[in-house]
Amino acid sequence: MSRSWKTAATLLGAAAAGTIVFDRAIELDIGMLPGERHKPLPGDDILPGATVSFDRAITIQAPLEKVWPWLIQLGQDRAGFYSFTSLENLVGCNVTDSHNIMPAWQERRIGDEVPFHPDIALSVADIDPASSLVLSSDGGRAPRTMDFAFTWSFALFPVGEATRIHVRERYEPHTDAAATMVTRAGVMSRIMTWRMLTTIRKLVEARD
Repeated sequence: MSRSWKTAATLLGAAAAGTIVFDRAIELDIGMLPGERHKPLPGDDILPGATVSFDRAITIQAPLEKVWPWLIQLGQDRAGFYSFTSLENLVGCNVTDSHNIMPAWQERRIGDEVPFHPDIALSVADIDPASSLVLSSDGGRAPRTMDFAFTWSFALFPVGEATRIHVRERYEPHTDAAATMVTRAGVMSRIMTWRMLTTIRKLVEARD
């Protein structure tokens, strides 16, 4: 296990432990409209045994085709994650955020790796340009100590002339300890994902 991954695991464990007394009072989903939490999304069929899931959503005042170029650039090797880069790099992610649309980053194919960290990558499980992107731990890279399967789905829906982005994380833990960890880590995921969504909204609306 690399030093950076050990650091990431240690900080994740500390964050999980530190939120135990608070997580019952924190809504881990954010931005959801009535009924959205139970709405089927692309990728829901990948982990039929998933027992932990989180949903986040936001409305952007721009059409789908203006939002997609920012979303498809996600990745440690591309535009980063539009979130708290300093925190990501604290655990060795080596992310350099780009707040520009780059033509060379506008294509992903099924099976492509989307790295989070030098030691961790998801794989593109499904993609429908300007509509949805599904990333999965199946086919990706992760330390053997990561005892859960994971999908990260992004779905775009038109709302008049605006776009609704719905993000869903689904986890299938393989051990009780992993189930506890991913549930507790939902607090950090909520913070990081909301920062990502609000940054994308700001970037899109500033250009539209």
